[in-house]
Formats: sequence, structure tokens, C-alpha cells
Amino acid sequence: MKNTIDYEEVVLKKVGKNNLIRWVDKFLRLFTYQNFLFGCIIPFFILYSFPYLCQNQNENSPPTIKIIGVEDGGWYNSDVKPVIKIEGNNLDPQKTIILLNDKPFVSETVIKEENFYLFYVSTQNDRGEKHSKRMYFVIDKTPPIIRITRPYVDVTFTKDGKIIAPLGVNQTPFKIEGVVEDIAPKEVIVNGKDHIKLINGYEFSFSREFKEGLNEIKFEAVDKAGNIGRLNLQIRLKTTKPFLKVLSPAEGSIVSEGVIEIEGECSDDTKKVTIDSEPAILENGKFFLPDFYLKKVENKISIKAKDFFENEKETFLNVIRDDIPPKILIDNFKEEHHTKEAKFGLSGKVLDFTDL
Repeated sequence: MKNTIDYEEVVLKKVGKNNLIRWVDKFLRLFTYQNFLFGCIIPFFILYSFPYLCQNQNENSPPTIKIIGVEDGGWYNSDVKPVIKIEGNNLDPQKTIILLNDKPFVSETVIKEENFYLFYVSTQNDRGEKHSKRMYFVIDKTPPIIRITRPYVDVTFTKDGKIIAPLGVNQTPFKIEGVVEDIAPKEVIVNGKDHIKLINGYEFSFSREFKEGLNEIKFEAVDKAGNIGRLNLQIRLKTTKPFLKVLSPAEGSIVSEGVIEIEGECSDDTKKVTIDSEPAILENGKFFLPDFYLKKVENKISIKAKDFFENEKETFLNVIRDDIPPKILIDNFKEEHHTKEAKFGLSGKVLDFTDL
């Protein structure tokens, strides 16, 4: 006969097969002293000591430095307000240094002037642990300047450094070249969509198709700070040759003087007229050269007109120089010829250079 009572058997006889009570019974049987120790006492100890452990860890951590409001290597086109945050325990104020370009700086001071700036921040706690940080940034508020180098900008097209008249080209497509004047140019944008990479850091070039007549190109130069320089450029395409007509002297003229005056008409956009490489005077769509020297008897004179678009037209003027007097020859009359007649006939001819 057993001296012990089977607890489970007694409970089951009293409560039957009720699942809920069965699970409660199993939990009570498993809940021993060991369960109580690891389930309650140790977690309570950990929770109680956690703040102390964290506090002790913070006290042992080295100081940290944060610079907020600017980024290392950043470029800015507006005022900045850097905030210096130094965190740590038992910091020594005498060994905390904040310098901007080697001068003392106070956190949250607004910086307005354009310049290159260098931060140096250093601190130390009472245990001798040091921490320092360096960073640089740039304030640049000046927009880039765009200058066109091809096609060549004639001085007659500019006023106070600005282009005031269309530039001319005589072919399409045409390669446009220029430079961006800035301390840190980034790119050139053409007509708001074409991004042109810079060559050697500041030069740019690209080819563009033009239609006959006036064309407009909009340039935007962007620098690292985000400043934008703009230029609206008008380019006129003209492929026709300039008008050129000689008025005086007439073609094939025979003159007795060695110096003549040549005059004629030309297009209003004519930039230069040369007469056998000698520059003529231009005035109100006309050209003239008051003293042109005929170098020989038969002269084929080249007259060239060139417009602002570098289109050129050439024509030729033929002029004969005859400064030798004509010679008279008598055929039927000899020297010391005597006659009794009051009237007699003579025959002969006149010799001149033009008859040769």
C-alpha cells in the first residue's frame, strides 16, 4: 500500500478533465524556488542597476564634437549659421577651442562674407581625453560670367561689356566656344535642357544647327554654390554674299592719268572693301578710294567686299592707262616737198597705244 498520495490523481478525480485547471495545476507544480529566482529577482536587479550602468558608461565615454548648419566641403550662396555642439562629461573649458580661420568663433554666429572658411574645434575632459575636428566650407554669392570666344565678338557689337547686336555666322552647323569666369564653375546649360560639360574646368564648346536669319541661344552657367549666370545670345545666319557694284570708272575705261578714283556701292552689312588689298573708305552703303595708282598699262583690279558674317564677294575692274600722246604719220608728203598748187591733198594715219 502506497504511503503517498498521487496529487494529480486526486485533482483529476475532483475536477475531471477540465483543461484550464489542468494547465494551472502544471504551472503550480513547475513554479519552484529556482523559477522564482531567475524569473523575478534577477530581472529586477538588472532593471534597477541599468541606469547606473548607463550613467557610468557615459561618464567613461570620450567627448564628441558636432558642427551643424554647414557640411565639410560645402559651397553656399547665402548666409550660414553654424552651430557647434560639444558633448561629454567633465569637460575642461580652458582646453576647449573653437576657431574659424584662426580666429575665435561663437556658436550660432551668422557668417555673411564671401570667403573660404576653415573650422577647428578641440576639447578635452578631466581624464585627458582629447577630441578635435576640422572642416572647411565656402560662401560664394557671385554669379558666373559667360564669355563667348567663337564666333568672335566684334567691339562694335558690345557696350559696357555686354553684347548688344546679333553675332554673325555663315555656315551651319556652327561650333560655338566660350569660357565661364568663376572660382568654381560646374556646368553650362543651353536652352534650359542641354548640359554642357566644361573643358579644363572653365571652357565649353558645342555645335548647333541654325536657320537662315536670326537665332537665339540662352546660356546658364552654374557654379558649385548654386549661383547662376545667364546670357542670351542672338546669332544671325547669313550665307549669301554681300552686294558689290563698281560705279566709276566704267569697265574697260582708258585713262591718261596714273592715279584714279574708284567708287561703288555695297551692302549695309559690309565690314570691309579692299581694292587690290588697299582698304577703301565705307560710308552709307558706298565705298570709294580717292587715290588708286595704276601700276601698268593694262590693269586688272581686284575689288573684294566682306561682310560681318565673313561672306566675301570679288569682282574685277579692267582699266587701261594711256599717257603716251598719239603719233601722226603722213604717207604722200615728204620733207622739202615743193608744189605750185595752192591746194593739195594729204593722206596719213594716227598711231596710238590703243590701236596697237
